[in-house]
Amino acid sequence: MNLNTKHPIKTYMNIKIQRISEKTPQLSQFQAEQFAIADKEHWGDLIPDFTKYYDTFVVYDESNNIIGDAECIRDGGCLCIDSIQVDSDHQWKRIGTKLLQEIEKFARENHCHKIWLETVEWWWAVEFYRQNGFEQVATLKSHYSQKDCYIFSKFL
Repeated sequence: MNLNTKHPIKTYMNIKIQRISEKTPQLSQFQAEQFAIADKEHWGDLIPDFTKYYDTFVVYDESNNIIGDAECIRDGGCLCIDSIQVDSDHQWKRIGTKLLQEIEKFARENHCHKIWLETVEWWWAVEFYRQNGFEQVATLKSHYSQKDCYIFSKFL
């Protein structure tokens, strides 16, 4: 057994449970085998591509300084905007809107049918996402730092 020994191992009856920081080849093989079985069971012959693709978009000013970015995760035909930000000195100049437009264009080119994201209920970003065609589809009560969060999505 190839266990990462940085974290304690907890033993229960005849099993062991451990949190690991990095995937081992043994774990990667186990996951590939088990996901193949579960995907066939859940999806039949029409298994979507659940490979996770990580995409980062960077916004530069005329001096090549970074003034914004977005980190996204694509899988199963959806693109999740994991984080998006614009430098405070450059906000309210439609940079965020242009960044969202680039992300949407990229999502379409990569055959995504939906973009989704989470944001905290009282952030100004709530209205920003609504103005850019996103719809609030759920509320996660007492989520991050015990604040309510909204899930927004936009079908492409």
